Amino acid sequence: MQAPLFRDPIYDGATDPTLIYNRAAGEWWLVYTSRHVV
Repeated sequence: MQAPLFRDPIYDGATDPTLIYNRAAGEWWLVYTSRHVV
């Protein structure tokens, strides 16, 4: 893989990514938590 699957360009804090296949929609969803200092 040449590049990351997902990168948060603003805070660069996307963590704990989980890929989930949504059978009803027929597509892959990427769910993640966002950690950044406010």
